[in-house]
Amino acid sequence: MNRLRLCLALICLFAPATAPGGAWPRGEGLGFASVTTRITDGTLPTAPRVRHSVYLAYGLTERIGLTVEVDLAGGRVPKALGLYTLSLLPRDHPWKLSLALGGGTLNGTPAISPRFTLGRGFTVFGTAGWAEAALAGEFTRAAGGQAGKLDLTLGLSPTPRLRSYVQVFAYQSFAGPRFIRAETSLAYRVHRRVWFDVGVSTGITPVRDHRLKLGVWTAF
Repeated sequence: MNRLRLCLALICLFAPATAPGGAWPRGEGLGFASVTTRITDGTLPTAPRVRHSVYLAYGLTERIGLTVEVDLAGGRVPKALGLYTLSLLPRDHPWKLSLALGGGTLNGTPAISPRFTLGRGFTVFGTAGWAEAALAGEFTRAAGGQAGKLDLTLGLSPTPRLRSYVQVFAYQSFAGPRFIRAETSLAYRVHRRVWFDVGVSTGITPVRDHRLKLGVWTAF
Protein backbone atom coordinates (compact mmCIF):
# COMPACT_ATOMS: atom_id res chain seq x y z
CA MET A 1 0.00 0.00 0.00
CA ASN A 2 2.87 2.38 0.67
CA ARG A 3 4.04 2.01 -2.94
CA LEU A 4 0.52 2.60 -4.22
CA ARG A 5 0.20 5.77 -2.14
CA LEU A 6 3.57 6.94 -3.43
CA CYS A 7 2.55 6.35 -7.05
CA LEU A 8 -0.72 8.22 -6.57
CA ALA A 9 1.17 11.09 -4.98
CA LEU A 10 3.52 11.21 -7.95
CA ILE A 11 0.52 11.44 -10.23
CA CYS A 12 -0.56 14.62 -8.47
CA LEU A 13 2.94 16.07 -8.62
CA PHE A 14 4.19 15.23 -12.07
CA ALA A 15 1.36 14.42 -14.18
CA PRO A 16 1.05 15.56 -20.80
CA ALA A 17 -2.73 18.55 -22.22
CA THR A 18 -5.17 16.63 -24.15
CA ALA A 19 -3.43 13.33 -24.67
CA PRO A 20 -3.79 10.63 -27.30
CA GLY A 21 -6.38 9.06 -25.03
CA GLY A 22 -9.53 7.22 -26.01
CA ALA A 23 -11.93 9.76 -24.51
CA TRP A 24 -10.92 12.49 -26.97
CA PRO A 25 -12.42 11.99 -30.44
CA ARG A 26 -9.95 12.33 -33.31
CA GLY A 27 -12.20 14.23 -35.67
CA GLU A 28 -13.12 13.35 -39.24
CA GLY A 29 -10.16 12.32 -41.36
CA LEU A 30 -7.62 12.68 -38.54
CA GLY A 31 -5.40 9.90 -37.27
CA PHE A 32 -2.89 9.04 -34.59
CA ALA A 33 -0.27 6.27 -34.39
CA SER A 34 2.23 5.17 -31.78
CA VAL A 35 4.86 2.45 -31.54
CA THR A 36 6.15 1.57 -28.08
CA THR A 37 8.82 -0.79 -26.76
CA ARG A 38 9.08 -1.83 -23.12
CA ILE A 39 12.18 -3.56 -21.74
CA THR A 40 11.92 -5.43 -18.45
CA ASP A 41 14.56 -5.85 -15.76
CA GLY A 42 14.42 -9.66 -15.84
CA THR A 43 12.66 -10.09 -12.50
CA LEU A 44 10.59 -12.82 -14.13
CA PRO A 45 13.12 -15.03 -16.00
CA THR A 46 10.44 -16.82 -18.03
CA ALA A 47 8.70 -13.62 -19.19
CA PRO A 48 9.67 -11.88 -22.46
CA ARG A 49 12.36 -9.26 -21.85
CA VAL A 50 11.11 -7.00 -24.67
CA ARG A 51 7.50 -6.13 -25.49
CA HIS A 52 6.25 -4.05 -28.41
CA SER A 53 2.88 -2.40 -28.92
CA VAL A 54 1.29 -0.61 -31.88
CA TYR A 55 -1.69 1.72 -31.54
CA LEU A 56 -3.61 3.26 -34.46
CA ALA A 57 -6.68 5.52 -34.25
CA TYR A 58 -8.59 7.18 -37.09
CA GLY A 59 -11.64 9.42 -37.06
CA LEU A 60 -14.39 8.47 -39.51
CA THR A 61 -16.58 11.40 -38.42
CA GLU A 62 -16.39 14.01 -35.67
CA ARG A 63 -17.63 11.45 -33.12
CA ILE A 64 -17.00 8.01 -34.66
CA GLY A 65 -13.64 6.33 -35.08
CA LEU A 66 -11.71 3.11 -35.51
CA THR A 67 -8.85 1.88 -33.32
CA VAL A 68 -6.35 -0.95 -33.78
CA GLU A 69 -4.18 -2.31 -30.96
CA VAL A 70 -1.47 -4.94 -31.43
CA ASP A 71 1.01 -6.29 -28.86
CA LEU A 72 4.06 -8.43 -29.67
CA ALA A 73 6.22 -10.30 -27.15
CA GLY A 74 8.53 -13.29 -27.37
CA GLY A 75 7.70 -13.90 -31.03
CA ARG A 76 3.97 -14.06 -30.25
CA VAL A 77 1.01 -11.72 -30.65
CA PRO A 78 -0.69 -11.62 -27.22
CA LYS A 79 -3.20 -9.01 -28.39
CA ALA A 80 -4.67 -7.98 -31.75
CA LEU A 81 -7.89 -5.98 -31.48
CA GLY A 82 -9.89 -3.69 -33.72
CA LEU A 83 -12.42 -1.37 -32.06
CA TYR A 84 -15.31 0.83 -33.16
CA THR A 85 -15.45 3.95 -30.98
CA LEU A 86 -18.27 6.40 -30.39
CA SER A 87 -17.98 9.74 -28.61
CA LEU A 88 -21.19 10.40 -26.66
CA LEU A 89 -20.73 14.15 -26.13
CA PRO A 90 -20.23 17.07 -28.54
CA ARG A 91 -16.63 17.79 -29.48
CA ASP A 92 -16.62 21.13 -27.64
CA HIS A 93 -18.04 19.70 -24.38
CA PRO A 94 -15.62 20.00 -21.42
CA TRP A 95 -16.13 16.36 -20.52
CA LYS A 96 -15.14 13.61 -22.95
CA LEU A 97 -17.10 10.37 -22.84
CA SER A 98 -16.75 7.46 -25.25
CA LEU A 99 -17.85 3.88 -25.72
CA ALA A 100 -15.99 1.29 -27.77
CA LEU A 101 -16.61 -2.28 -28.82
CA GLY A 102 -13.94 -4.40 -30.41
CA GLY A 103 -12.96 -7.88 -31.39
CA GLY A 104 -9.87 -9.86 -32.31
CA THR A 105 -7.62 -12.24 -30.44
CA LEU A 106 -6.11 -12.35 -26.94
CA ASN A 107 -3.33 -14.90 -26.47
CA GLY A 108 -4.42 -16.58 -29.69
CA THR A 109 -8.06 -16.95 -28.62
CA PRO A 110 -10.97 -15.06 -30.25
CA ALA A 111 -12.08 -12.24 -27.98
CA ILE A 112 -14.39 -9.26 -27.63
CA SER A 113 -13.65 -6.12 -25.60
CA PRO A 114 -16.20 -3.46 -24.58
CA ARG A 115 -14.83 -0.18 -23.18
CA PHE A 116 -15.98 2.96 -21.42
CA THR A 117 -13.71 6.02 -21.23
CA LEU A 118 -14.20 9.30 -19.38
CA GLY A 119 -11.85 12.27 -19.59
CA ARG A 120 -11.59 16.01 -19.02
CA GLY A 121 -9.07 18.72 -19.75
CA PHE A 122 -8.21 21.30 -17.10
CA THR A 123 -5.87 24.17 -16.30
CA VAL A 124 -3.88 24.42 -13.09
CA PHE A 125 -1.73 27.51 -12.36
CA GLY A 126 -1.90 28.38 -16.06
CA THR A 127 -0.73 24.94 -17.21
CA ALA A 128 -2.98 22.75 -19.34
CA GLY A 129 -3.57 19.18 -18.26
CA TRP A 130 -5.94 16.27 -18.61
CA ALA A 131 -7.32 13.34 -16.63
CA GLU A 132 -8.75 10.14 -18.03
CA ALA A 133 -10.20 6.87 -16.74
CA ALA A 134 -10.71 3.89 -19.05
CA LEU A 135 -12.67 0.81 -17.98
CA ALA A 136 -12.51 -2.26 -20.22
CA GLY A 137 -13.67 -5.86 -20.26
CA GLU A 138 -12.03 -8.77 -22.06
CA PHE A 139 -14.01 -11.90 -22.88
CA THR A 140 -12.78 -15.10 -24.50
CA ARG A 141 -14.06 -18.68 -24.55
CA ALA A 142 -10.93 -19.97 -22.82
CA ALA A 143 -11.23 -21.23 -19.26
CA GLY A 144 -11.02 -18.20 -16.98
CA GLY A 145 -10.88 -16.00 -20.07
CA GLN A 146 -12.80 -13.08 -18.61
CA ALA A 147 -11.01 -10.05 -17.22
CA GLY A 148 -11.49 -6.41 -16.30
CA LYS A 149 -9.07 -3.50 -16.74
CA LEU A 150 -8.92 0.01 -15.31
CA ASP A 151 -6.39 2.55 -16.62
CA LEU A 152 -6.02 5.94 -14.94
CA THR A 153 -4.06 8.79 -16.53
CA LEU A 154 -3.20 12.25 -15.24
CA GLY A 155 -0.94 14.63 -17.13
CA LEU A 156 0.30 18.16 -17.60
CA SER A 157 1.72 20.02 -20.58
CA PRO A 158 4.10 22.62 -19.12
CA THR A 159 5.13 23.81 -22.61
CA PRO A 160 3.74 23.21 -26.13
CA ARG A 161 6.59 20.76 -26.77
CA LEU A 162 6.62 18.88 -23.48
CA ARG A 163 4.16 16.53 -21.80
CA SER A 164 4.63 14.65 -18.55
CA TYR A 165 2.10 12.10 -17.37
CA VAL A 166 1.59 9.27 -14.91
CA GLN A 167 -0.60 6.22 -15.33
CA VAL A 168 -1.87 3.46 -13.06
CA PHE A 169 -2.90 0.16 -14.68
CA ALA A 170 -5.07 -2.41 -12.89
CA TYR A 171 -5.95 -5.82 -14.34
CA GLN A 172 -8.10 -8.52 -12.77
CA SER A 173 -8.80 -11.82 -14.48
CA PHE A 174 -11.75 -14.00 -13.50
CA ALA A 175 -9.58 -16.74 -12.03
CA GLY A 176 -6.26 -15.01 -11.37
CA PRO A 177 -4.56 -12.42 -9.17
CA ARG A 178 -5.00 -8.66 -9.46
CA PHE A 179 -2.12 -6.90 -11.25
CA ILE A 180 -1.37 -3.23 -10.55
CA ARG A 181 1.49 -1.19 -11.95
CA ALA A 182 2.34 2.49 -12.27
CA GLU A 183 4.21 4.27 -15.05
CA THR A 184 5.58 7.78 -15.34
CA SER A 185 6.44 9.20 -18.76
CA LEU A 186 7.85 12.25 -20.48
CA ALA A 187 7.02 13.06 -24.11
CA TYR A 188 8.90 15.65 -26.18
CA ARG A 189 7.81 16.99 -29.56
CA VAL A 190 10.68 16.80 -32.06
CA HIS A 191 8.57 17.79 -35.07
CA ARG A 192 5.19 19.41 -35.56
CA ARG A 193 3.55 15.97 -35.60
CA VAL A 194 6.16 13.68 -34.03
CA TRP A 195 6.81 13.05 -30.33
CA PHE A 196 9.37 10.90 -28.51
CA ASP A 197 7.98 9.21 -25.40
CA VAL A 198 10.21 7.87 -22.61
CA GLY A 199 9.08 6.35 -19.33
CA VAL A 200 9.67 3.92 -16.50
CA SER A 201 7.20 1.71 -14.69
CA THR A 202 7.10 -0.44 -11.60
CA GLY A 203 4.89 -3.35 -10.66
CA ILE A 204 2.98 -2.82 -7.41
CA THR A 205 1.32 -6.20 -7.00
CA PRO A 206 1.87 -9.13 -7.24
CA VAL A 207 5.16 -8.69 -9.15
CA ARG A 208 7.48 -5.76 -8.42
CA ASP A 209 9.41 -5.65 -11.66
CA HIS A 210 10.64 -2.55 -13.48
CA ARG A 211 10.38 -1.61 -17.16
CA LEU A 212 11.85 1.03 -19.45
CA LYS A 213 9.52 2.48 -22.09
CA LEU A 214 10.62 3.97 -25.44
CA GLY A 215 8.02 5.21 -27.88
CA VAL A 216 7.20 7.40 -30.88
CA TRP A 217 3.88 9.17 -31.55
CA THR A 218 2.69 10.78 -34.75
CA ALA A 219 -0.51 12.46 -35.94
CA PHE A 220 -1.74 12.49 -39.52
